[in-house]
Formats: sequence, C-alpha cells, structure tokens
Amino acid sequence: MIAFLLIIALILFLTWILLCYILVKFLTGIIGRFTVVKWVTGKTAVVLMSIIIALLPFLYLLFSTGAKNYSTAYIQPYGENFKITVKGRRMLMVHDPVSVLLNHTYNDSASFIIPRQYGTIPRSEIQLLNDNDKLTGTIAIDGKKMKIQLFYHNMYKVPYNWNGRYYLKLQ
Repeated sequence: MIAFLLIIALILFLTWILLCYILVKFLTGIIGRFTVVKWVTGKTAVVLMSIIIALLPFLYLLFSTGAKNYSTAYIQPYGENFKITVKGRRMLMVHDPVSVLLNHTYNDSASFIIPRQYGTIPRSEIQLLNDNDKLTGTIAIDGKKMKIQLFYHNMYKVPYNWNGRYYLKLQ
C-alpha cells in the first residue's frame, strides 16, 4: 500500500514538473520575442528552472508552520497571587508524510502562578500549572506588557515554547 502511494506521489510530482516546464518554456518564449537580450532558453536551463519552480511550494509547506503564540496573555487574581494564561497554536505530531503536508494545528495554553503583577519575576517565584519541566529564566511585567524568557534547564539552554512578548489583559 505504501509503495502504491509513493508511486502515485511520484507521478503527481512529475506531472507538476511537466506543467512547470511548459509554463517556463512559454514565458521564456514570450520574453525572448519582446526583448533585445537573448534569454537562455536551452533545454537544460528550462528543465532546471522548472524543477526549482516545482519545488518551491513543497519547500514552503515543509518549512512553514502554523504554530504560533497569540499576542495576548490573560491575567487574573488567584488567591493572594496572580494567574497568567498564554495561548497559541501548536503543530500536531505527524507520523506519516501526508500529514506533514496538511499542516494541522490545535489550540494549546500554558498557565503560570506569579506572586505579583509587576516587575521581573525569577523562575524560583513562578509556579507552572501545565508543565513539570525544570526551567530557568524570568517573566518581566511592565504595565500592560509582559515578556517571558524561560529556558529548559539543561546544558543547551533550549528556549521554552511560550517565550515571547505579550499584551496583558485582565480576565
């Protein structure tokens, strides 16, 4: 079954390259007629240009992502402390080549308990509600603006997924 799907994908990709070849050949013919400069319209140049043009949409799909953090964070009183919630879209973990191209996402959120709603708050004063990961860094709040700068506590200092600048909104 997988071999059959790969053959169909290969046929579709070669058809796409053929369509790009026809388009490039047509455009170079038109441009070549109306300009003094002779364009390189050799078969090798047209085939290479067709393959490059055919690969561009696939490269865009493979290297672009629908995952992002929303720019608004929500703050609300939580006993004597404050609860901050940030939201965003995350990519599904894919296990097959077709799902990579579909680029599906889902909504996710993270919540933090902080002791005050102003100033720079070190990680030792931050309680994470959704994660049990060991993190280092700070959350800085200046009026209605907030900046999360947390890192996974390991030798590589990998940035936390929810890092970024947010506008605070009372919930």
